[in-house]
Parts: sequence; structure tokens; C-alpha cells
Amino acid sequence: MAIHLRAPGSASNLGPGFDCLGLALSIYNRMVVNPVSGTGIQLTITGEGAGELPEDEQNLFYKSALAAAELAGETLPGIRVEMDNRIPLVRGLGSSSTAIVAGIYVANRLFDGPFSTQEMLDLATKLEGHPDNVSPCLLGGLTISALKEGGVDYIRALPSPELRAV
Repeated sequence: MAIHLRAPGSASNLGPGFDCLGLALSIYNRMVVNPVSGTGIQLTITGEGAGELPEDEQNLFYKSALAAAELAGETLPGIRVEMDNRIPLVRGLGSSSTAIVAGIYVANRLFDGPFSTQEMLDLATKLEGHPDNVSPCLLGGLTISALKEGGVDYIRALPSPELRAV
């Protein structure tokens, strides 16, 4: 059972929206995840971060999947991941958010969906520290997100398809 996913990059801190306003972009990191026997991760990274990002249990994708498994009270099976990164690192385009959201999403799929979208957003925000990039990565579109006690409140809107990020 291969899980194919595509996580969008994002722009955040738009205008006065520091740490709360984010926009999903049409640049993506793609992953193919297959469960394998045993435990741990077999990770291959191509594109951005190849040769730089850890390809073991220290990878942010894997750490996020482990956090989701722990929250679900499950044990993460061994996984083989082929990751093709197109989002530049350290450029404010949400590359770390894609790893966090994708790791949580994959764990949720592996365990037959114990988490709602809200619960995945809350965990992603906890791991990232703020919701501005994880919200549009998980939800798509333009998001306004704010921390509240116990989680994240958000509003999502779909901008006109005629608008373009420049």
C-alpha cells in the first residue's frame, strides 16, 4: 500500500499577518511512502536538501510521523520514503512545514485516520511553533490562524485563480 502525497510550499507573514497569515503556493515536495518490515526509516531524498538533510531517524518528516504515532498510542511501522523536494530550504517557503504536515498525514493514513484535520493542524502547529506555514500546507488556500488554548483557530479562503504570487 503505497501512500503518494504532495505537500505545497507556502508564503507566510503576509502584510500585517506575522505568524498568522499564510498562503499555499504551487510548488511542492512529493513523497512516496511504503510500509516495510521492521522499524525505522529508509529514506531517499532527491532535489532540494539532497546530501544535506538527514536520511535517518533525525529527519523532520520521520520525527513528525513518530509524534503522531505516539499521540495515537500506536507504534510506527518501518517505512521506506522516496522524497523529491522542490521547495528551497531556508527561504521562507515552508519546506519544514511540508515535512511536518506530511509526516503527520502519513501516520494518520497508516493508522486508518484517527486524527481529524483540526487535530493534525494542532499537532503540526505544536511541532512547528506557529501555524502560519503549516495551516496553508495542510488546508490549502489562504489561511488566517491563531493559537488558542488547546489548539489553533483558523479561517480558510480560496483566492481567485486569477491572482498569482510574485
